Amino acid sequence: MQRQINATMTLLRYLSTSLLLLLTTLPATARNDRDTLGVGPLIHFTQNRGQWESQIAYRAQMRLSTLFIEKDCFTLVVQHPDNENLHHPHHHSEKHSYRQHSYKINFLNSATTTIDGEEKAMGYENFFIGNDPGRWASHVPSYLAVRYRDLYNGIDLLVHTAENAMKYDFIVAPHTDPTQIVMQYEGVDNIRLHEDNLLVKTSVLDIVELAPYAYQLIDGKEVAVQAQYRLKGNIVRIELGAYDRSHELIIDPYLHFSTYTGSTADNWGTTATYDSYKNTYTAGLVFSTGYPTNTGAYDGSYNGNADIGIFKFDTNGNQRLYATYLGGNQADMPHSMFVNSFDELLILGTTGSNNFPTTAGAYSNTFRGGTALQYEGSSAINYPNGSDLFVVRFSSDGTTLQAGTYIGGSNNDGLNYFQRFNNNAATIYLGNDSLYHNYGDGARGELITDDNNNVYVGSTTISVDFPTTLDSPQPQALGKQDGIVFKLDYNLTSLLWSTRIGGSGDDAVYSIDVDSSYNLVVAGGTNSPNLPTNYSILTNYRSYQNRYGGGTADGFVAKISRYGTHFMALTYFGSSAYDQCYFVRTGKKDDVFLFGQTKATGSALIRNATYNVPGAGQFLARLSPDLDSLVWSTTFGSGRNKPDISPTAFAVDICNRIFLCGWGLQWAGYRFNGQAATWN
Repeated sequence: MQRQINATMTLLRYLSTSLLLLLTTLPATARNDRDTLGVGPLIHFTQNRGQWESQIAYRAQMRLSTLFIEKDCFTLVVQHPDNENLHHPHHHSEKHSYRQHSYKINFLNSATTTIDGEEKAMGYENFFIGNDPGRWASHVPSYLAVRYRDLYNGIDLLVHTAENAMKYDFIVAPHTDPTQIVMQYEGVDNIRLHEDNLLVKTSVLDIVELAPYAYQLIDGKEVAVQAQYRLKGNIVRIELGAYDRSHELIIDPYLHFSTYTGSTADNWGTTATYDSYKNTYTAGLVFSTGYPTNTGAYDGSYNGNADIGIFKFDTNGNQRLYATYLGGNQADMPHSMFVNSFDELLILGTTGSNNFPTTAGAYSNTFRGGTALQYEGSSAINYPNGSDLFVVRFSSDGTTLQAGTYIGGSNNDGLNYFQRFNNNAATIYLGNDSLYHNYGDGARGELITDDNNNVYVGSTTISVDFPTTLDSPQPQALGKQDGIVFKLDYNLTSLLWSTRIGGSGDDAVYSIDVDSSYNLVVAGGTNSPNLPTNYSILTNYRSYQNRYGGGTADGFVAKISRYGTHFMALTYFGSSAYDQCYFVRTGKKDDVFLFGQTKATGSALIRNATYNVPGAGQFLARLSPDLDSLVWSTTFGSGRNKPDISPTAFAVDICNRIFLCGWGLQWAGYRFNGQAATWN
C-alpha cells in the first residue's frame, strides 16, 4: 500500500499610449492576497481550443477582472471589490448581490486575420468542464503576450504582461497611417475627458486611462511623440504631433489592474499530494469569470461557480508543470488526492453539478443530489440541488480524464455540514462543538489506493439510500448522518463493496489506511452511543473502549475486512469531553496511530507517554492491531483544555516516527461574543 501525506491546506486562502487604467476601489493595503494554490502573480493569456465560446481567441484571468481577446475587440469584465468577499462566509444567510460589469473596446474597421501567442509560458492547461467531451481540451498553451498581426494595415497590436499590469502596444510600421486606429467603448455607463485623461464609468467602479504616451526609437534613443485623446461620443482616437514617419512608432496603452492582481484568480487550496518522482500536486477551488452574454451591468444572486483547479509543480516547487480545471455548472470541491502506482492522479470530492465530467461505463453517470446547501456560508460554494461524491482519475500528464464517476444517494453526500450552521458566524468559523468543530471540517474525507490500484474512500452521508453492498457489515442507515466506506475498481466502473459506519446519532469518517493484509482501518468522529463495538454480523471482538465516553463527540477507529464483509474491530476513543479522531495511519507492524482533538482535562488521555502536556487540545495515540489495547497516548499543545490547531496532515514512517501538521483556529479581524480573534 502506498502511503502519502494527504495534506488538506484549508483556506483558506493572486499609440505607446500609456493608458494607465486605474480601478478606483479598495487601497492595496486593504486587500487580501488569496493564492493558497501557488498559482503566482503573472498574467497568462490562455488560448481557446474549444473550451470556451468560439469568438474568444485568448483569455486572461485576474483576481476580479477578466480580459477576453477577440478578433476585433477586447471584452473586459470588471467586478465590484465586494464580490471577493462573497466567496467567503457571511455572518447572515440572506442572498447577496454579485455585481459585475462588462464592456468592449471595439477596434473599428480593423481587419486582422491572425492572433498569435508569444513568449510561451512553461507548462500547459487542461479543461474538463461539463460532461460534453467535445468541450474538453488538453495541452492548452498559455503565453505572456498575444499579437494581433495587421490589426490595421501596417499596424500590429501586442498585448502583454507587466508587473501588476497588462499592456497593449500599437506598433505602427514606417510610412503607415496611425489615424486608422479608432476605438469604440461599448457598454460603459459614461466616458469623458478630464485633464487629458480618459474617465470610463461603469456600474461597479470608475476607470481612469491616463493621457496617452507615444515614442520612437531612433539611433538607440527614445524620442517622445506628442499624443492626446480625441473623444466624440463613445469613439476614441489618438491625435499625434509631428514625428519621423521613416521609423516605427510605438503607441503603448497601459491597463493597470493593480488592485486586482497578485493571483490570476481567487482560489482556496484544500488538498495536496505527491508522486513517485516527488513532484507536488495541489488542488482547491478556483473562481473564474465566464464570457458575458451582453455588455453592461450584472446585478443578481451569485449561484456558485467554484470549479476545481489542480496544479502540478516540479520537485523544487519552482515550476508549474500543468494546471487542470475540473467541474460543472454548480459548485465542485476537492477533498482528497492520491497518486497511484502508475503515477495517475485520483481525486475525491463533492459536486453539486448535474453535468460534472464522468466517463463512459462509469459506476454512475447520474447526479442524484439532495437538499440545497450553501457550504460554510459562501455564496460561491453553493449546492442548490444538493451534493454527490465524485471520484476521478487523470493520466500521469493530466491531459486525459481516464475515469470519473458520481456516487451518492437521494440526499447530500460527502459534506459534514448542514444549512442551519449558516445562521451563526461563530459556528462557521469556530465550529459547533460536535462533528463540525473546525472551519473546514465539512469537507474532510480521504481516498487511497492499494497495490492493485483499487480505490478506497472514507466520507459521510445523510442519504438513507446511499449505495451499499448486501454483505457489508452495516448496509442500512441507523441514524441521522453516517460514515461511509467503499471500494471501487481501478476503472471506477464497479462498486466492489460499500458499508456504513454509524449509530443513532451523527457519524463521519475522516481518514482511512490499510494494514499489511489489506484490511481497511478507518477513523472519524461520532456522537452515537451505540456503535457496534462488541459485535458484528460475522465476528465477535474486544474493543479498547466499548462505550461512548461522553461529551459532545467521541473519536472512533474501526478495522474492516479486506473484502468489506465484516468489522474485524471497532472502538471508541475519547474522554468525558469532546474528542475526535481526524487521522489514522498503520505502522510497520500494523499498530494503529491516531491524531485528533480533545477537550479532556488533566491527564485523561495520557498513558505510557514520557512527553505530555496535561490539558492540551491535541492527542496522539497508538493502539494494538486488533484495537483491543492502548500502547500509549499523549496530549500536546498549549494546555488550555481546548484544541489549538485543526489537524490537516499525518504520517507515520517505517521507523514509526510521526509527522503531523495543522492550522490555527482563531481568526484575525473577527469578533465573536464581543472578543477579538487573533491568528494563533
